[in-house]
Amino acid sequence: AAANTGHIDYKPQIQAVLDAVPGLAKAYNAYVDGNALDGTLAYHFTPLSGLSDTVDSVATGHELELVINPTPSWRISANVGQQETIVSHVQPGARAAMEALLPVWSQPAFANIPRSTETTLSYLTNLVVVPYRNILSSDGLASAEQRKYRANLVTNYSFRRGWLRGIGIGTGIRWQDKIGIGYVTTRDASGAIIIDRTKPYYAPGETNVDLFASYGRRVWKDKIDWRVQVNVRNAFGTDTLIPINAQYDGTVASYRVPPEKRIYLTNTFTF
Repeated sequence: AAANTGHIDYKPQIQAVLDAVPGLAKAYNAYVDGNALDGTLAYHFTPLSGLSDTVDSVATGHELELVINPTPSWRISANVGQQETIVSHVQPGARAAMEALLPVWSQPAFANIPRSTETTLSYLTNLVVVPYRNILSSDGLASAEQRKYRANLVTNYSFRRGWLRGIGIGTGIRWQDKIGIGYVTTRDASGAIIIDRTKPYYAPGETNVDLFASYGRRVWKDKIDWRVQVNVRNAFGTDTLIPINAQYDGTVASYRVPPEKRIYLTNTFTF
């Protein structure tokens, strides 16, 4: 790629940018040639594909699981989980480059753009500095896009005597904590949009209930165990659209369809 600077001699300013970050000119094969007097002064560079930076994520959590049998026919299983992911050391490469480049971009001699009333500093603030600040704002914070708490309960009871012998009934309850779907945004003195990652917008928690019932007995002269079971997935739960993204003012930008109710009937023969 190449860009012509016209008849304005910006070579010292361009070179100052290339010299500010060690290895920048070599990495992008960047150089300046031509002459401002005859309008041929231009800078050249080769874009890098797949360029990315790093970020550290430290995930911690706890899980408690409990299984009890109040009676030989009744079983209860429950688990509760808590997890949290802290983001840190966000884009160290970009951070070092920005710290080196900001003093150069702030030089008065580099502020004039021909045929434009906007200074270079304000131009870079809107296109580079503000997005960079928004990315760094997540440093040291827990990810709001992760549900912090989850809980599950499964219980079933099997009848072993009387006319209900062979029948089993049960239920499963799944609960998930609220989840972040966006952040409060404000404008700074320059009018740039700043994302406040300490103030997320949340979608409510979700609860879903499953039901199941079964019947089993021996058939064909007691040679085969037969079991029939019906499962109702999401028998109870929300039937409204679930928010997944919020706009700057907290209004929902997009939704997803809630889990559908499903009924399964299975027959099992064991021999």
